[in-house]
Amino acid sequence: MVGWRRQWDLVLNTPGYWTSILMNPLFAVVFLAIMSNAGRDDLLAFAVLAPPFMTMWAMSLLISGEAVVRDREFGVLEATLAAPTPYGSVTLGRIGLVTTISMIGFVESWLVALIFFDPIPIVHPLAFAAGVVASAFAMTGTALGMSALFVRSTQVRRFQNAMSYPFYVLGGVIVPIEFLPEWIQPLSKVIFLSWSTDLLRDSLAVGPVEGFWFRLAMVVFLGAAALAVGWWAVGKMEDRVRRTGEVAFT
Repeated sequence: MVGWRRQWDLVLNTPGYWTSILMNPLFAVVFLAIMSNAGRDDLLAFAVLAPPFMTMWAMSLLISGEAVVRDREFGVLEATLAAPTPYGSVTLGRIGLVTTISMIGFVESWLVALIFFDPIPIVHPLAFAAGVVASAFAMTGTALGMSALFVRSTQVRRFQNAMSYPFYVLGGVIVPIEFLPEWIQPLSKVIFLSWSTDLLRDSLAVGPVEGFWFRLAMVVFLGAAALAVGWWAVGKMEDRVRRTGEVAFT
């Protein structure tokens, strides 16, 4: 709760945190227009789902990196690490809040489709809702792991830039994984985005969602694995910087 309250104050007073949400409708218009004008109705699910996933990923990366940058610039990172509350717990709360807010992107994309294009029905609403929640969980866990890397680096924004569009492509967010070279497709299977986007697209299609529980479990498993690794990495980092006092100089 400490992380939630702290991050909520920052979100309300930092317009930059809303950039991705404000850009989401624009991406939705572009992607939907491209698919509609090309006559690729089979790819409309990609067009409507890509912007909110991009928003969630961008905001998770933003807070996992910016939280470290801002705390270091304002001279409070050392105090946060020295506090009784584990740094991982505080960071997880902050990332979780931003990820929750970023889910507004799904509403924006569907409103864009409804107003400017044809409405896109959610054929399997329960499967869709479960997929969104599982994706948010996996997004939060993955971002926590990245925060351990960011706190040890002075090149945070460089890492943030490097971890955006490559993951959109490998995760099948923008184009189907089948369009990628065969040798790189297996790598997509270890990225939770590929399971999330595939599951949500199928929840929009007519017919049963095949392998629903297995695919949902894969999203949760990959998210839990990233969370466990991230929690361990943050704990190790926290122990090290407390011993060496290198936080402000790394």
